[in-house]
Amino acid sequence: NRVGAVAASTIQLIQPVLTAIFAVVLLSETIALREVLLGLMILAGNGLVVYALYES
Repeated sequence: NRVGAVAASTIQLIQPVLTAIFAVVLLSETIALREVLLGLMILAGNGLVVYALYES
C-alpha cells in the first residue's frame, strides 16, 4: 500500500523533528509555546498535503 508507506515515511521524518522541538522547549524557556504550536501545525499541514498528493 503506497499511501501507508508514504504515511509511515512522513511520520519517520516528522518524529525526530518533534523530538528536537520538545527537547529545545525543555532546555530553553525563551521559546514561546505559541511558536512551537505554530511549528507543529505547519508540520501537520505539510504531512496532510503529502498524504493528499500521494492518495490522489
